[in-house]
Amino acid sequence: MYKKIVILVITLIIIFCSGGWYMHKSQQQMAILVISDSENDLDYPNKRKWFDASRWLSTSQYIKIDDFYLLNLKYHPVDNVNDAGIIVILHFAIRDAIKKFPELLKLSQMDNKDFFHFMQNKLSNEYLRTKFNEDT
Repeated sequence: MYKKIVILVITLIIIFCSGGWYMHKSQQQMAILVISDSENDLDYPNKRKWFDASRWLSTSQYIKIDDFYLLNLKYHPVDNVNDAGIIVILHFAIRDAIKKFPELLKLSQMDNKDFFHFMQNKLSNEYLRTKFNEDT
């Protein structure tokens, strides 16, 4: 009888610990919506692609709003997204990402001036601004 109680207690401890670990890991998960490969997919037309966001959530700079959005507490406002400096940085980032995203090849091969004119008035941004206090 004593052995059964010990085995039951150990089993319950393992179940609770694994449940706690799962809940902790799921807090660090975030998702993006991607297009399903098939119309027969249960998640058609969009499905969630999950990734580990602990890199961002482990810092005090970001707060997870939901599975898709983070709130950046230390953002730097951008007054004009069509500024040449931002577009040039974007162009460099595209050039650096060619190995991962070969579909960006045409954009990476564009001259800086042509890329600037191509991207002019196509960028937008949005900031979520709010105040947090002890109650929230």
